[in-house]
Amino acid sequence: MGRVGAVTADGLWAAVGAAAVLIPALLMLGGLRALGWLGRESVLRFGALGIGLLLFVPPGLYVLAPNSQCDGWLGRALGGLLVSALSWLGSLLLLSVLMVALSVVTLGWRPIRAVGQGVALGGGVVGRGMGFLVGRWARWRSERTRRAEEAAVLWTEANIAPIEPFERETGDEGLEPGHPGSTPDVSSHSHKSDAPTGSPAQAEASDPFADRADKRTLETTLPPIDLLTPGARVDRSHMDEELDRLGQVLVEKLRTFNVESHIGGRTTGPVVTQFEVVPAPGVKVNRIANLDADLALAMKAQSIRIVAPIPGKGAVGVEIPNPEAAVVQLREILEAKEFRGARGDLPLALGKDLTGRAYVADLAKMPHVLIAGATGSGKSVCINTVITSLVYRHTPETLRLLMIDPKMVELSTYAELPHLRHPVVTDPRDAAGVLKWAVLEMERRYQLFSANHVRSITEFNQKIEAGVVLRRVQVEGEEGDEDRGIYDDGVLPYIVVVVDELADLMMTVQSEVEKPLSQLAQKARAIGI
Repeated sequence: MGRVGAVTADGLWAAVGAAAVLIPALLMLGGLRALGWLGRESVLRFGALGIGLLLFVPPGLYVLAPNSQCDGWLGRALGGLLVSALSWLGSLLLLSVLMVALSVVTLGWRPIRAVGQGVALGGGVVGRGMGFLVGRWARWRSERTRRAEEAAVLWTEANIAPIEPFERETGDEGLEPGHPGSTPDVSSHSHKSDAPTGSPAQAEASDPFADRADKRTLETTLPPIDLLTPGARVDRSHMDEELDRLGQVLVEKLRTFNVESHIGGRTTGPVVTQFEVVPAPGVKVNRIANLDADLALAMKAQSIRIVAPIPGKGAVGVEIPNPEAAVVQLREILEAKEFRGARGDLPLALGKDLTGRAYVADLAKMPHVLIAGATGSGKSVCINTVITSLVYRHTPETLRLLMIDPKMVELSTYAELPHLRHPVVTDPRDAAGVLKWAVLEMERRYQLFSANHVRSITEFNQKIEAGVVLRRVQVEGEEGDEDRGIYDDGVLPYIVVVVDELADLMMTVQSEVEKPLSQLAQKARAIGI
């Protein structure tokens, strides 16, 4: 470069800053014109562009980066004048407009058309890209769904056999061993009826399973109530004395809060006792209703519940925990008249209410049941009570169970239950297959109901028992058989799906079980699932 070049460069940089690079370009433009390589119009257009940039770039650099030392003397002078007159934002907007106008005049640039073309070009590229991605994703999802459905159908066909109709005849004729995937043979440990004859002692010694019923007996009779532990008789005389004392203490504690009252009666349940507190004339009910925490503290009780007032009675109910909670035996509930006389199709013995009476609910009227609670709150006891209640009310002819137990400990005790439609499922992936089979069975039953113009499983089974001729959905049998289209598979059993640890199942195979679960919960009640 030499000293002359260095001095020239410093002078240009000090004058116009970074825009000094445009001066050599302008000189080259003049040289090309002198040589005749550029026309007059081109030189004028590009020359005007260069001079305009020399005027607009330095103040623009000053506005954008005032401390960068790239603006030169011209930039600081013009930029400072613009900022003081228009502020930073106004200066930036003015310079932007001038730059756009310069490009329009010198280059013939049409910004609106250019923006439109850019948007159209960019939109086309993005649209084609999104279309390609969406198409690939749709094909992948369709393929994945198809494979999952095929896998579920194959798993269902391999593991769950069709429900075979029950024969009402007694005896062992026609019994066939269950094929893989069907209901487990609970008589696999039973011996044949031709046991050695002799004394009862010899028979018991030769046949250790002589007391077990055969498969036909288990499938057509209800289990004996003697299998359950009877409730022990408890002397509650001391409990009555203690409850009388608690009633007097309750009246005294209310008096300390300036509430005059007396005990009008009490209702004793297995866990809590409800005292009927009759307030004195002029005492507002709200004064008693707001004393639950104070009464619990005064009576040293874990918690107290106040019902203000008791429906149908002129008293306020104060529920206090019993000094000793009574054990509620399941056999006691199953033998109660409330359970034996229950008209529901799937009665559940859930325990006792506040009055000590058996509490029974009908599962057939519920879309689904969710048992929730903290550890040790009795969820396992409740689910075992539900299953036992159903088994003591239905034979395998009218009830089938599907059990899913990822923990492999809670429901394993039911492995030989004749009501099982399929062995207890412990693999979450197989659980998804079981639920999908239940959805297929639901759809099959809906088609069967539609073909016979019935609306519920109760109505369908009533027609079966009345001997009404019903139609099949799919014709079965040989050609020429007039009875091919007649339904002769007997009553439809209720199917109860029991899922233990639903949260674990949702965490492992949520995408596989969420859809069939929602379908069953919404639509399966009417057809008996």
